[in-house]
Amino acid sequence: MSSALRLLYVTAPNNEEAHAIAQALIEKRLIACANIFPQVQSVYRWNEKIQIDSEVVMTLKTEEELVQTVIDMICELHSYDVPCVISLPIEHGSRAYLDWIKKECQTESR
Repeated sequence: MSSALRLLYVTAPNNEEAHAIAQALIEKRLIACANIFPQVQSVYRWNEKIQIDSEVVMTLKTEEELVQTVIDMICELHSYDVPCVISLPIEHGSRAYLDWIKKECQTESR
């Protein structure tokens, strides 16, 4: 039975932090790939005030069984008190690309 794949949506305060998080996750083979989108505008309420900030968005591709480990590591590395980390299912895609994600997320212990 093949494992399900997930796409994680993550925000970070800047490119440097996004790159550091992505590299740490790839080094541990917890994700196959990170796409980093600089300069998005986020509007949200924090501490009862409306905030407008520039942020960076990352999409991360991984296997479902690694999601909680990825989330835990992001929370350890992230500078936000409450980092945005959301997991979404990958339902369809190029078979070769989906196989590549699975291959890249393999660790020696699995």
